[in-house]
Amino acid sequence: MSESPVERLIKTNPDMEIWWDSSPLVFNQWANKMVNAAEPSRQAILKDQLSRLYNMDHPAESLFRGCTTNPPLSWAVVQNDPKYWAEWVAQQNQTHPELNQKQLAWLT
Repeated sequence: MSESPVERLIKTNPDMEIWWDSSPLVFNQWANKMVNAAEPSRQAILKDQLSRLYNMDHPAESLFRGCTTNPPLSWAVVQNDPKYWAEWVAQQNQTHPELNQKQLAWLT
């Protein structure tokens, strides 16, 4: 296992919290872009390192201890895959017909 810079940083202060400054919904796509942009000889190491930053199936095992996002970052997630979000919103609208547009937007 090759330690990432984030893992080495955390060793300097184990109580430190590293946060992902975006929606967790874009992490896998971002990580894949990073791996694909890396030199082929570094791709496996980088993929392994990035997989330890955020584990969607088991967040408590992640190096990231939290995430933060804001409206522009949330909007970027929607713009990144508009077909998925249009289908998701339509499904939520069917599942929760009692929600008004504002409530549906907050849910999204």
